[in-house]
Amino acid sequence: YGNFRASATWDPEIIPKWDIFGEVYQSLFDIFEVSGGYRLMAFKSSDVHFFHLGLGTYLGNWYVGLQPMYLNGGEGPGAQLGGWARYVF
Repeated sequence: YGNFRASATWDPEIIPKWDIFGEVYQSLFDIFEVSGGYRLMAFKSSDVHFFHLGLGTYLGNWYVGLQPMYLNGGEGPGAQLGGWARYVF
C-alpha cells in the first residue's frame, strides 16, 4: 500500500510553497514491513529533498521501527536515523 500527500501555499514566508510526500510499504516474510519514500519541500530560497527507507515489526501490541533518511537542500546534504514505538490497542 502507499501514502501520498501534497500541499501548497500562495504566499509562503516560513513554510514551503510546495510540500509533496510519497511512500510505499510492503510486508516482508509476514514479520516485517519495509517502506521507501521521497519528500520535496520547495521553499522560496531552495528546495529540500528527503529520501528514506524504513523497517518495522510488531512485538506483541507494539509496532516498532527504524527509518534512516538522507536529505539534500540549500545548506548541503545531511542524514538522520529515526526510531519509533507505537502501542496498538
